[in-house]
Amino acid sequence: MLFAKKYNIPAYCIDNLYYFWNWGNNDFHKFYIILNNNDISNPETYKKLQALPNYGAYIAMYTLSKNIFIQKYCNNYNLNKLFKNKILEIPPIIKKIKINNLHSNKHGILISFSGLITPYSTENNILLYMTFIKKILYNILISYNKDILITVPKDVLLLAKKVFTNFKINITSLSQQDFFTEMSNRRLLFVPCGFSTTYEAMYYKIPLIFLPEFQDGNFHNYLGMGNFNNFTIKKMKKIFPGLFIKEFSSSSKYISVNDLYKEYNIYIHDKLLIRKYRKYISFITYIFYKNYIEKFSLQKNFLSKKTNNFNGENIIINTIKRRDFNV
Repeated sequence: MLFAKKYNIPAYCIDNLYYFWNWGNNDFHKFYIILNNNDISNPETYKKLQALPNYGAYIAMYTLSKNIFIQKYCNNYNLNKLFKNKILEIPPIIKKIKINNLHSNKHGILISFSGLITPYSTENNILLYMTFIKKILYNILISYNKDILITVPKDVLLLAKKVFTNFKINITSLSQQDFFTEMSNRRLLFVPCGFSTTYEAMYYKIPLIFLPEFQDGNFHNYLGMGNFNNFTIKKMKKIFPGLFIKEFSSSSKYISVNDLYKEYNIYIHDKLLIRKYRKYISFITYIFYKNYIEKFSLQKNFLSKKTNNFNGENIIINTIKRRDFNV
């Protein structure tokens, strides 16, 4: 965005977190001080923006964009007046490949850690998280071992193989296309709660069970699926099982990522909590694996207003053609 501003190039922003940004006047003031008092071509300016609190760097994306395309996820948006006229709400953006129909020949479970690499994750946090997942999914890893595929980012593939070394499970790093192919062929997906993967699962016809949060935003994403409405959330939880720490531990009070992993350091040794997780996961996995067609249909119907045509990419292309190229 800074490069586009310097050379007067039309720039567009694509996001699906608009409901998350709760900025106040002080956030905008800090942003404009940096923008007005620094050379926008200097890499140090970018670093200063990244260091802004409250995810303030996103203010730059929104302010410097000609339009903001928001993938619809939550109906309870906090529309800031400065950006309201820029926003175009669109269906999900999905990379579409040829897929199998929802049929009785699907088999196996896919466990995805594909979103673990973030600017806020450390190797120690990733190791702790995967070890916790191994403990709570222990019964599943034993019962379905030959039918389970675990996919991780290639940067942590060796680490994942060490964590799950005692299980006869295939652990790999999939390309995007191979990941989608596996989704379309399997009965059940375990994954942290994120927008893109939720959309992709609905397109590639696989029901979801959400893993515990690996960052502070995962549980917020989950509540966003229910539009932060207590009645809708209660209904949603029956359709989209979530294994969130916030749900399973009454003592969980984390606010930041650092707080979350301090809690994981405690919970990983909590035998009662682990036992509670294992009992629930064994039950819910059996139900979902056996009735995956019904469970997928319920999930898709719940999100049908948000994922009705998966045509977001075409809308973006046509909008830019019309506004910048008069096509």
